[in-house]
Formats: sequence, structure tokens, C-alpha cells
Amino acid sequence: MFFYWKAVDKQGNEKEGDIDARSREDVVTILKKQGYFVISIKEQKKNIKKRKKLNFFGKAKNMDKLIFTEHLATMIKAGIPLNDAFNILSEDTLNENMKKIILDMQQGLENGHAISSVLSNYKNVFSSYYINIVKAGEQSGDLDKCLRRLATHLKKDMDTRNKIKSALIYPATLMFAVLILVFILMTFVIPKIANLFAQSGIKLPLFTRILLNTGFFLNKRWPITVTVFILLIVGGILTLRTKSSKDLISKLTLKLPKFNILAKNVQLSRFSRTLSTTISSGLNITDALKLTAETLNVVYKEKVYGFVKQIEKGRDLSQILKSEPALFPGVVTGIVSVGEKTGTLDELLEGMADFYEEEVDNSIKNITALIEPALLIIMGLGIGGLTVSIITPIYQFISNV
Repeated sequence: MFFYWKAVDKQGNEKEGDIDARSREDVVTILKKQGYFVISIKEQKKNIKKRKKLNFFGKAKNMDKLIFTEHLATMIKAGIPLNDAFNILSEDTLNENMKKIILDMQQGLENGHAISSVLSNYKNVFSSYYINIVKAGEQSGDLDKCLRRLATHLKKDMDTRNKIKSALIYPATLMFAVLILVFILMTFVIPKIANLFAQSGIKLPLFTRILLNTGFFLNKRWPITVTVFILLIVGGILTLRTKSSKDLISKLTLKLPKFNILAKNVQLSRFSRTLSTTISSGLNITDALKLTAETLNVVYKEKVYGFVKQIEKGRDLSQILKSEPALFPGVVTGIVSVGEKTGTLDELLEGMADFYEEEVDNSIKNITALIEPALLIIMGLGIGGLTVSIITPIYQFISNV
């Protein structure tokens, strides 16, 4: 049962919160142990108040989760009791949302719940993969090692994401700057030139007339145009964050030249790293594949879930991978086959993850080298066309004078 409580600490400060306990008496006992004087306790059907607040504001950053995981692993290995470890983590955490989550989890630990159980209350922060690895660590007695593996996985995944984002920053900034420049020219410069052409009586080319009319429209209604432009950007960003859009992008990137190599390398590195971590944490191959599938894009996810059904029928993973050469190259099949025969599948998968992460770096460099000059050519042609369409009539005007 959940209870909402109010209490006063030793300094006279009023505190409040939610707690999961069997009875009111247990709540009083727990709070007294923490040094609180209880004012009131009310039973709740669900832990609604606090959970909603944390679900709305409680998005912890990946870096916060990484620090939490690394520090918790270190303290568990050092023999620090879990309650003390969570108390230290809450004091050291700078992110207020993460601090609230850690304190709430600490209450769950004090009530006798396992770490995996309290983590499962925050599935918007900790993935099912994360929770199950922790659960496997609890069952095997190697929680610190499992947390270390999770920290490595989180760090590698963050590094990959950051590299891709960094590669896109320059072209995106360049494109945005050019769009702003074109908008300023079209809205404030071209209409003034248009007045000159109108007075001269020169017959203008079709493209120039379209350009000038567009400039007049933007000049007259630029506040509306800016508003629509901003709304389109915001709408586009929100649309790209939807699951259907992400799935569509995943499918497209696997078909586009150059980009498909990067997309495949990212998925293969994630597949290898996640499967290695889950197997080395003590999970059986079917459970390991199910958790691995949840970390992949929609294309690989569907395939890996299909692998589970085939393995349950008695097939080896290497045989199944061999039937999907478009998504899993021969090198992957070969390494998995050797790992299955020698019993070192987790170690070989980890090495393969390192290999594909290096391939991700190479793919990013190749795409960046392709995108930057292509963008410069496209923008040069656009601005050049804009310039020619204005300068040509100006020369005509000068000739007539």
C-alpha cells in the first residue's frame, strides 16, 4: 500500500512524501528511524502524486544515469551498505530530478525492496534492459560487475550518439544560416530593387518576376511568415520524435547509400555490446536476445525477436544469423559460430562491438566528407541563381540608360 505522509525533522523543518509500506504502523516505524516526528499519514490507492510529478519532470539525462551507475558499482564493490550508497548518491547528484528519484528509491530499499524492484518504478528513466541486468546481478551476487558492464554500455552508446550529433552540427548550422540570409534578402532587399525595375519598364524574365513577387509578399506579411516558419520547425521536431517517424527514418537510412553503412554499423555495435552484456550477466540466450531487441531500431528489432522463436525450436544463433546476410554480415555469423563452439560468445561479442564502433567512426567521417561539399555546392547554386536573376535585369537597366 502507498501512504502520503507529513512529518517534522530534528531541525523543525516540515517534510512530506509518499512511501510503500504494509501498514500505517510500519510507516511510523520507518519515519521514526529516519529521525522524523509524524504529523499525519493518509492511505493512497496508488503513489499518484509523486509518480506523476516525476514522470513529467523526472527525465534524467544519460550522463546522470551513467554517473549513478558507475558510482553505485564502486560503492557496492567497496562494501558500502545500499542505503548509505543511495544516500551518498542523492547528496552528490546535481540534477534535482535525479535526486528525487534516488531518494524515492532509497525509501523503497528501506522498505525491503530489491534494487531492481525500485528501479522498475521508473521505467521512463531506466530501460527494461537496465532493470533486468541489475536483477541478474542481484541473483548471481555479481551486482557490482553487472553495473560496471551497464556503465560501459551506457558510455559507449553515449559516445556513438554524440559523434553522430557532432557530425551533423556543422551542416545544420550552415544550412540554417543560409536560410536566414535568403529570408533577409527576399524580405528586405529584393523589394527595394523591384521598385527600381518597376520604374524602368524593363521586361523581366519569368524567374525574376516570381522572385520579386515572393519578395513583395514576404515584405508585406513577414511577421506571419516568420510565425509559420517557426511553427513548421517546431511541428517538424515534434513529428520526428514520434515512434512512427523514428521507425520510418530507421527504414530509410538502411536503404540510402552511404547512410545505410553508418546505420548498419550502429545497429551491429549495439547488438554485439548488448548481447555480450546480457550473456555475461548470466541471462540465457532467449532472454538476452529479447532485451537486446529492445535496444535496436525497428528493422533489427523485428528480426531479433524472430530469432528468439527459432532458438526456442532448437536452432543455433549462428545458423539463424546466416539466413539474414543483408543485416548480419558473414563476419558476425563467423564470430558467433566460434563463440557458441568455444563457450566464449560474450567475450567475442564484446570484441566485435569494439570493431563496429570503430567502423561507426569511419562511417561518420566518410559521410561528413560527402555532406559538406555537397551542401556548399547546393547552397552556391541557390545563391548564385538568386544573384543572377537580379543582376541580369540590372545590367539591362544600365544598358538602356
